[in-house]
Amino acid sequence: MACFLLCFAWSSTAAGDFMADGPDTTDEAGSARPKEPAGSADGSDAQRPEIRVNRRTLFASVAMAVGLVASYGMLAVQGALFILPKNLAPKTRKLFIGHSKAFTEGMVRTVRDLEGTPVMIKRTASGFRAFSSVCPHLGCRVHWQDDESQFFCPCHNGVFDPEGRAVSGPPADAGQSLGDVPIEVDTASGALFLRVKAPERRNT
Repeated sequence: MACFLLCFAWSSTAAGDFMADGPDTTDEAGSARPKEPAGSADGSDAQRPEIRVNRRTLFASVAMAVGLVASYGMLAVQGALFILPKNLAPKTRKLFIGHSKAFTEGMVRTVRDLEGTPVMIKRTASGFRAFSSVCPHLGCRVHWQDDESQFFCPCHNGVFDPEGRAVSGPPADAGQSLGDVPIEVDTASGALFLRVKAPERRNT
């Protein structure tokens, strides 16, 4: 868009200059004929310079200025998109939560992240999953019921299956599921790590 405005402004300027200069004033022999001064028929205005504003040239100048502003604006936006995501992204940290050998298939254990929020770790046939304990309905605390093999929210009797999908209560009506927390397994040592939000530093 900026390139188009600049090209249009240049062509408009060229056209405006041509119209302002007027037709060719050379005679048949090729020598230039002097231009007659503008003014009244009696030549009373011959000594006073005429000030004319060429609208076409003015519009071309404005379009060129807009094109330059748009070009620099696009560069600024691209630079901001390149820099800001790195600075605005929340800082995370790996939190050691135990070893894989301590978990049997189907077992759910609750640990806490660096902010003290419970996270439910479940071992499945294919690996490990970590579920947020925050109910997606109204933010109440969800816990695992081992005898029922389900996650349960006591606030509004929300029930979630072992995969974290709501099957009963308001969360099921809204088609909600428990949030996943990133979990990593070190294959060499079997150590389990949660990728959690790093606590903010407080200025003292």
